Amino acid sequence: MNTSLSRFLEALRQVELRVSPAEALDAYRTVATIGPGNRQLLKDALAIALAKSEGDKIRLDETFDRFFAPAIDAEEPAPLPEHNIYTEGLGEAAEAAAQLLSGDVAGITGALQNAANAVGLERMWIFTQKNQFTRRMLEQMGLTELERAINEAERTGDEARTAQLQALRGQLFDTARDFVEREFDLFAKDKTRQLTDERLRNARLGAVDLRDRERMQTIVRRMAKQLAALYSSKRRREKHGTLDVRKTMRKNHTNDDVLFRLEWKHKKRDRPKLMVICDVSRSVSALSQFLLLFVHSLSEVLRGVRSFSLCSNLVETTAIFDNPDLDAALRGAAEAAMSGATDYGQALEDFEDIALTDVDRRTTVLILGDGRSNYTNPRVDLLRRIHDQARFVMWLNPEPRSFWGTGDSEMLRYQVYADLIRTVNSLADLERAVSLMMVRAH
Repeated sequence: MNTSLSRFLEALRQVELRVSPAEALDAYRTVATIGPGNRQLLKDALAIALAKSEGDKIRLDETFDRFFAPAIDAEEPAPLPEHNIYTEGLGEAAEAAAQLLSGDVAGITGALQNAANAVGLERMWIFTQKNQFTRRMLEQMGLTELERAINEAERTGDEARTAQLQALRGQLFDTARDFVEREFDLFAKDKTRQLTDERLRNARLGAVDLRDRERMQTIVRRMAKQLAALYSSKRRREKHGTLDVRKTMRKNHTNDDVLFRLEWKHKKRDRPKLMVICDVSRSVSALSQFLLLFVHSLSEVLRGVRSFSLCSNLVETTAIFDNPDLDAALRGAAEAAMSGATDYGQALEDFEDIALTDVDRRTTVLILGDGRSNYTNPRVDLLRRIHDQARFVMWLNPEPRSFWGTGDSEMLRYQVYADLIRTVNSLADLERAVSLMMVRAH
């Protein structure tokens, strides 16, 4: 049972239920005390030992049911033609045949697990390997001898034996395939998801398939949550301050200098403000949507985020994100300023009217765009005013630096008044850029 419990704990980790060493020891003690006899009692006891939230409880219940599902249905043994199947010459397959016919759940499960260990089923990473490992396991269980017997029965014209052995082979395939499916679902699906996520994190955002956009949004939210947790933790540590020795001694003088009451030095930290200006023109729209999603997911750390959409003019889109339908909010933010050709100069004039008076030394201004203004007046003077008033100006550009200053690009003029510029083409780039921004914003 210890081996099964160890694998079950690994299956829990695969569904992102954290199990610490202390909790694992509690689980082993729980099993030693209760035993495996009462399935429901064991599930409830493990939930008490391991689940830390309602979500953990749900994941544990689902994983428990899948992990301890029988390899075959004990109440309905495999429907083979006859129970007096010929077993001569089948080798290891004869034992599997007897287990299937008798509904021996423990026996066939043990045989499948031994075969899985022999072929290294734990190395299965992607779904395309399932058939390959199923075949290898069956060969460990005597498939070669079984197929040789089928060929011999066909050669001699023994139709009854041929039908029986073919039925056995089919049931063995079904049972092994179900076992491999369950193992993949428990242990390999998360590895496949990790590979997919890593591919999507580094993919060019403009080339992302529509089928992957939902998964990309999930990745963005997770990345934002991790950053939020990181910087919230830093804020909590800083909040306590350092010991103020003089004030502590003064406060405890009436206690004969026994330090009952400690006093701390606190450094006042102004809450940072963030203004995000996103070019939503077609050339950068994919990146701008993910940036808006990322930034608004950081609201736990950066409260009071204001967002603006830029195209032919500039429109504030902060209120649009009050819509609980995030997809609709993203579409609304993208469509708000889409009325003509991109004009950065006009957009900066609009920003001056709408928000420039609110920019101060607590404000980080994040601009995303390619800086291509269709040969209109770029109004670099307004970007300089924003830079002079703000704490920090950061510009994210999807174009490589070699493109700056070519055609209608004004980036060589704009870069003078940006404290930091990053080329951003993927979620990984975006994560690094926003992380840098948060360091400066705090």
